[in-house]
Amino acid sequence: MEIFYIGNFPPPYGGATIKNDIIFKELSKYLKIEKFNTSVFKHQKYNMFNYLKLLLFLLRNKNNKGIICIHNYSLFKLTKIINILDKDMLKNISVFINGGIFDEVISKMHQNIEIYKNYKNIYVELYKMKDNLNNLGLNNVNVIPNCRPKPPNRKFYANDKHDEIKCVFMSRICYEKGVNLIIEAAKLLNHNNIPYTIDFYGPIDKKFKDYFVKEISDNNNLRYLGIFKSEKENVYDLLKNYDVLLFPSIYEGEGFPGILTEAKIAGIPIIASDFRDNSRIVKHMNEGIILSENNSEKLYETISMLYMDKELLYNMRYSSYLSGEKYFIENYTKFILDRL
Repeated sequence: MEIFYIGNFPPPYGGATIKNDIIFKELSKYLKIEKFNTSVFKHQKYNMFNYLKLLLFLLRNKNNKGIICIHNYSLFKLTKIINILDKDMLKNISVFINGGIFDEVISKMHQNIEIYKNYKNIYVELYKMKDNLNNLGLNNVNVIPNCRPKPPNRKFYANDKHDEIKCVFMSRICYEKGVNLIIEAAKLLNHNNIPYTIDFYGPIDKKFKDYFVKEISDNNNLRYLGIFKSEKENVYDLLKNYDVLLFPSIYEGEGFPGILTEAKIAGIPIIASDFRDNSRIVKHMNEGIILSENNSEKLYETISMLYMDKELLYNMRYSSYLSGEKYFIENYTKFILDRL
């Protein structure tokens, strides 16, 4: 079977581009796929030419089955274009939604919900989104979490041979992701003589940079290690060396964060905010800890507790590792192929 795929692909490597890359590579094992990379629209100088290329791409594939995985607002525009070109084309297309606010946005924007009923499938990352979209009248919705390929020779790694608690943050470095809370919690750890390190990976927001750089330079237990190059390094080999992932995010667009999937596959527990669907993704006191209050004091207390209770930390580590089995893309391949 030959299908088409419209989505933004790396580089750069980010949540949306990684998701597309994973789905594309997995399905390419079984299908011949013609790809249109929407990342070309970042080059505004050539946008009119790129829009023409996309239109010709759609016309060439109007009788083929396809997949679309793009930003919500881009999806709204593209859906209208396809509906004008040939509304029957929608019946051959499966849509993968990025992030966790598609249901809210489509409702608030007063989109023509009827158009989206025509898609063959709409795949969301969260059951809450599926329920909300069902309530809007969309019954073509299924849930596929934010998956990753199964690593070869995956094994549990105890990581119990050090005397400090090693924490990691791997996401966009900004207020919305809770990095300021981590920095303030670190000061409390210092004050109370808890041995720890916290390593940060990710792009730094411009508005946050001065504050972040100063705080990192003032605290020897904090390190910024740049942007992780997922195309060159193995994220699981990196993460398994840490004791816990810190994720006190309050970012409104949060869906099923890929880093939570990666932490589970690597087998490290997660300390996360009780925000969006984090409490459904991370089983409290089993695969990690959901903060009852998203502040620096509660984060400090939680890190300290895991440092003091090595048995609890080990048990959470193993439970997180076991839960990672649910998030391999290979588990969903047949499901996707059967519904194309």
